[in-house]
Amino acid sequence: MHITFLSPLLSALLVAATADDPPAPAPAPAAAPASEQPDAPPPAREAPPPPPPLPVAPALPEAPPAPAAAAPPPAATPLAGYKDGFFLQSADSAFKLKLRGLVQVRGTATVPADVPADTALTAAIQRAQLDFGGNAFTKQLTFLVKTELGQGFTFVKDAWVNYALLPGALEVRVGQWKRPFSRQQLVGDGKQAFTDRAITDGAFASGRDIGLALHNDIDKSPGLEWSVGAFAGAKEKPELSAKVIPGADGVLALDGAKISNVPAMVRPTFVGRVGANFGAVKGYSELDDEGGAPRGAVALSVLEAVELAAAQGGRSQVEVDGVLKLYGADATAAIYLGTAQTGAGTFEQAPDALGLHAQAGYLMLDAWHPSLRYALVSKLDGTSEHHEIAAALAWLVHGQNLQWQVEGAALVERAADGVHTDARLRTQLVFAF
Repeated sequence: MHITFLSPLLSALLVAATADDPPAPAPAPAAAPASEQPDAPPPAREAPPPPPPLPVAPALPEAPPAPAAAAPPPAATPLAGYKDGFFLQSADSAFKLKLRGLVQVRGTATVPADVPADTALTAAIQRAQLDFGGNAFTKQLTFLVKTELGQGFTFVKDAWVNYALLPGALEVRVGQWKRPFSRQQLVGDGKQAFTDRAITDGAFASGRDIGLALHNDIDKSPGLEWSVGAFAGAKEKPELSAKVIPGADGVLALDGAKISNVPAMVRPTFVGRVGANFGAVKGYSELDDEGGAPRGAVALSVLEAVELAAAQGGRSQVEVDGVLKLYGADATAAIYLGTAQTGAGTFEQAPDALGLHAQAGYLMLDAWHPSLRYALVSKLDGTSEHHEIAAALAWLVHGQNLQWQVEGAALVERAADGVHTDARLRTQLVFAF
């Protein structure tokens, strides 16, 4: 009875269990016989063995790097040519000879205002100069010989030897050349803005002399320039000296006549100059042909002439000068003061003369240079006074080496007998090489 009751219950549990299980997979179909299977791919061939390695050539040595291109050899020093003059020189430049020249052909008309009939017309080879300069044995030993052939005279202007102990710092010069006094005198004859220097140049003791000096090459306008020297008191131009003997018929005879610039007795003359330059100025030329920002210079010169004879030639002078250049404009000025011997002793002196000059110009189109000048020389005892008022125009054909100048001036003299005025007109051709 108990079995009958449990049978339906067990049957129901078995049915539920079998319903929850997944169905068994179908049995795999039986493999077909080999004859019925499709063709199989042929078995893979074995890879052929690799070829033997080729022999490797030994590595070539690396080529050395190409050498850098050699620098071109320096240009050979020319043995002859032109540079501020014609020159010849040795290969090592120890010997050099330079030839330069200057010619000034001048025409002048002078008309006295009070007596126009006394008008004077002149034409002259005002200057005809040749100079030979250079160096010998070493660049430190330089020389110059300059001769003047103009105005019917032939004489030596410069003849000096210079040795640079410390080039540009300490040099010694002996011979004849310009005393280091007055900028307008030290400016070369061919570097003037006017046909010639102002009247102050002749009124004060400037010019050439024979002597010895120490300097630092002031011609090149170093930042600080200086020069000091002792001179003989000679003059640049030869003079006629003779003893005059009156003849019975009234004709004068000359005894022992000679033409020379050698004084019968030396008159020791001591000269010093010190100055400052800025802006790389060319301090000893008047035109501003290089142009540019402001440049200038100022300097002080002193001179003392000692009289050893009875000629009362003792003299003391001082002057201050300056130059300013900027953008083609140029201006120069100077003031002079001198005393002269009045007693038996060389230092028994009294104030003698005052001088000044100022001029200005402007370079236009690198070819035209108009300029104006005023100069004064006044005797301090009131006996005379000289004025120069001038205007000039220069046509620069090839710089100042080839130019034509025209100048007009009024020369006014006030003296005890009144005021006298001369009108002066000059024209001048300048050729330099």
